[in-house]
Amino acid sequence: LSADAIIVTVPPPMLTKLGMELSVEKLRALANVGFPRIIKVVLKFSERLWPSRLQSIICANTPLPEIWFRSIGESHIAVAFLTSTMADNFIDQVGEDQDKAADVFIQQLSQILGIPSSEFFAAHVDTLMHDWRDHPTIRGGYMYPMPGMTMDDLKALAAPMGRVFFAGEATNTDACCNI
Repeated sequence: LSADAIIVTVPPPMLTKLGMELSVEKLRALANVGFPRIIKVVLKFSERLWPSRLQSIICANTPLPEIWFRSIGESHIAVAFLTSTMADNFIDQVGEDQDKAADVFIQQLSQILGIPSSEFFAAHVDTLMHDWRDHPTIRGGYMYPMPGMTMDDLKALAAPMGRVFFAGEATNTDACCNI
């Protein structure tokens, strides 16, 4: 195959696994990129048990620090989002057991919303838990600048190498994670 140019859009941890020689600047920049574990736990319910206008909850000092709610047709979904140390702690608690994850999630919903857990368990239809760190081509979540990262590092991540161009959130020098 041949091309005038190539656009590479892979998460930062995967750049070093492409088998291409990266510049010293790009390697230094990669050392300053955080890319933590992210876990999502999705519970599907046969009915919405939470208030109709409730979109999300931030829960300090709980196993699941952020929860989103959606109702689409007959599907009522609660999504827990964990990252970094909170994600590691959750996996230490439940392992890969989706039933344990659902139990923890439902107990937390019950406590926060003041609805008996038995009502959540009765309406619970399905659970999906996904650990993005285990995904073979992603290996984490959202990029963030580590202490010591500079704007030069962000520019190095975005810099083309000949006819190879890089894209994605880690290359956006105008992104909200700018330093």
